[in-house]
Amino acid sequence: MSGEASFVVVEEGKARVKVPAAERTERGPGNKEDAAVFYNPAMATNRDLATLLMAARAQPGWTVLDGLAASGLRGLRYALETGVPLALEMNDWNPVAARTLEENAKMNGVEAKVTRRNLAALLQEQVWDVVELDPFGSPAPFLDGATRAVRDGGLLGVTATDTTGLAGVFPRVCRRRYDAEPMHGELGHEVALRILAGSVARQAAKHEVAFTPIFSHATDHYYRITLQARRGAQRADAALESVGHLISCPACGHRSFSEERSCPECGGPVRVAGPLWTGPMLDVATTDAMQAKVPTATLARWRETRHLLNVLSGEARAPPLYYDIHKAGERLKVGSPSTAKVVGALAQMGRVAWSVHFNRLAIRTDATAKEMNEAVRMASLG
Repeated sequence: MSGEASFVVVEEGKARVKVPAAERTERGPGNKEDAAVFYNPAMATNRDLATLLMAARAQPGWTVLDGLAASGLRGLRYALETGVPLALEMNDWNPVAARTLEENAKMNGVEAKVTRRNLAALLQEQVWDVVELDPFGSPAPFLDGATRAVRDGGLLGVTATDTTGLAGVFPRVCRRRYDAEPMHGELGHEVALRILAGSVARQAAKHEVAFTPIFSHATDHYYRITLQARRGAQRADAALESVGHLISCPACGHRSFSEERSCPECGGPVRVAGPLWTGPMLDVATTDAMQAKVPTATLARWRETRHLLNVLSGEARAPPLYYDIHKAGERLKVGSPSTAKVVGALAQMGRVAWSVHFNRLAIRTDATAKEMNEAVRMASLG
């Protein structure tokens, strides 16, 4: 798509970018073969949240690599909306994309270094304070290089759209790309995010770097995690202690991070996923700082982004795993009681519940599986 007439200018946040007209759609991940400069408007919430995080965490003078920049929209929004001066580098191997990146930077009055390099090679040559991986599909080919390319204290942002593999629809894909066993079904999205984070942690440990998730979410057709780097062998060893397995019991509903291969509550066989990250996926201080930036932010998807961040802020304070009320009702053969009634029944037991951002029928709770089952039974009786 080389003609000027085939491009249009779109606005997102404070940025204006030239993108192929064929890519100006409102839904879906699109097809990267359709245009030389891939643009996905469905990722606007992803970029809203990432820009809020950068506004909350970035330090003046930080170097930022948008490694698969395409139109440059993510990096340009960082430069325009974080409120701190950043040294931005935007890279894309495609010659049309590289030219468009230069034009888009100039259009927005942003000074940026534009490179046209193979990202895998570029990641071996220097380090940045922030590295962004937003590929079409799997980030797996770039994770090893990216984990060594982030400075101590810096951030790695990873977006993955290979959701069918990570969520276990095609488990062989997940095993091949991430060397991990997924778990299709009720816990699929949670396991997927944790497999992605665990893969980063395991790759980084080889370079004596520890990566800890500070923000993550599963939204629409993608998974997104941001992790902080801390260099040092001891820190890498400590991070690996948070990599393990998740078990789920089909019979009683128990789920936990464990290396056992039978259910500790009912003794039945369990499903096993991992290796994956077993520690927190959200940092309370980070979500609070992001929320503090919302009133003055320029968001592309104001209502959606604000709602999602509110739910994530609650989840940052919640226990790590969750129960799908509908699935629990099916397992117990009592139907699907309302969330409000189940939460009320749990409250009578002295338990607390939080919403789950990617499943409106699920709650995170400090209740045991046995208590959760009892709450569902109580709620089903009215």
